[in-house]
Amino acid sequence: MSNSTLHATTAELDRLRAGLPVDARTGTHVDGCPLCQTAMGRWHQRAAAIREVPLSAGQRNRLRAARLQALDGAPRQRPSRWRLVAASAGVFGVALAFGLWLAPQSTLAPMDAHADIYTDSDFYLWLENREQNPGS
Repeated sequence: MSNSTLHATTAELDRLRAGLPVDARTGTHVDGCPLCQTAMGRWHQRAAAIREVPLSAGQRNRLRAARLQALDGAPRQRPSRWRLVAASAGVFGVALAFGLWLAPQSTLAPMDAHADIYTDSDFYLWLENREQNPGS
């Protein structure tokens, strides 16, 4: 019910006429309100007048098809390909950013500033010399 008029709105009356659920307060109001009852009565009179109009079989079929189309709603369309690609790229980007954010900054131990760079090279030179001269 509209707060400004304290009567059922057109949408609520339409829901009542269609047999769809409405707020209990609205249903109670419409049952006891002469103004809302008059609005509902006008609709029933119009519906009865429309039913009395003689229609050919072709007109009936076109009306039936229009009603079915309206009840089905707009035809469902598949999402366009670019939207799917954009959505996939967005999800991938967010997942990548989140993964990089959660990843540890570095798994390598920091190098010692005073490390002797020749220690490792001396070992490999010794190993190479040993392989070339196995008896020594």
